[in-house]
Amino acid sequence: MLHRFIATIFSFIACFAVYAQDLCVINGNIADYKLTNGKAIKKVYLTSTDEYGRKTIVAEAKVKKGTYTFKYKVSADAPVMQYTITGFENDKDIKFFVEPGKVFINTESAVNPCYSKVSGTPTNNLYEEYKQIDLNAAEKVAKAIEALEKKNGKEWLDSKDGKQEIKRIEATERIKTESNRIRFLIDNNASAMTPLMMHKVVMPYLSDAYAEQMVKSIPSALHEHPYYHSLHTSHSAMQCLHVY
Repeated sequence: MLHRFIATIFSFIACFAVYAQDLCVINGNIADYKLTNGKAIKKVYLTSTDEYGRKTIVAEAKVKKGTYTFKYKVSADAPVMQYTITGFENDKDIKFFVEPGKVFINTESAVNPCYSKVSGTPTNNLYEEYKQIDLNAAEKVAKAIEALEKKNGKEWLDSKDGKQEIKRIEATERIKTESNRIRFLIDNNASAMTPLMMHKVVMPYLSDAYAEQMVKSIPSALHEHPYYHSLHTSHSAMQCLHVY
C-alpha cells in the first residue's frame, strides 16, 4: 500500500514537471502605460506569427497598473517561433520568442512598445544581443554627429558639406552593422532565431554566392524548422529568377 502511494506521488510530480517545462510564462511591465490619448492601455494580446507573417491572436491579458501576464502552453515538440504582444496604437507591437520558461518584457512606454527589452529564455536573450547591434550603431552615429556639431557648429551640419559628412558616417556604420549581423548569425546558427533574421534582414543585401553560403551554414538540426523552410524556399526562388 505504501509503495503504491509513493509511486502515485512520484507519478504526480513527474506529470507536473513535464507540464511546467511546456509552459511559457510571459511577465510584462509597462513603466508608462498611457497611450497618446492619455488613456491607460487596458488589454494586450498574445499574437502568433507564422513563417509567412500571418498573425493570429491566441490569448489576451488585462493590463493592471502596467503589468500583465500570459501563461501559454506549448507542446514539447513545437518549434520555437516569434510571437508578438499587440494591442498598442498604430499596429505597433513587441516581438519575442515563445519557448518553455519565463519571459520578462520591460517596456518604457506604451507609445513605443517596439523598444521593449526581452529576457529570460535562451532565444530571447540571444535576440536581445542581436538587437543591440543596431542600437550600438545608432549610438555611434549619434555621438559622431554630436562631435561634428561641437567642432563645426549646427549651421555647418545643415550645409551641403555637413549633410554629405553625415551621410558618409551613416553609410560607413551601416556597412559595419551588416557585417556584424552576419557574423553574429553565423556564430549562433543553431538558434531558431537565425534563419528568421537571415530571411528578413540579411539576405536581401547579399550576392547569390554569399546568400548560398549563409543558407548552407544552418545546421541540419534546424532543417525541419518552418523558418528554415521559408529561408530555403525564398533563396531558391530568387536563384530561379536570376537564371531567367
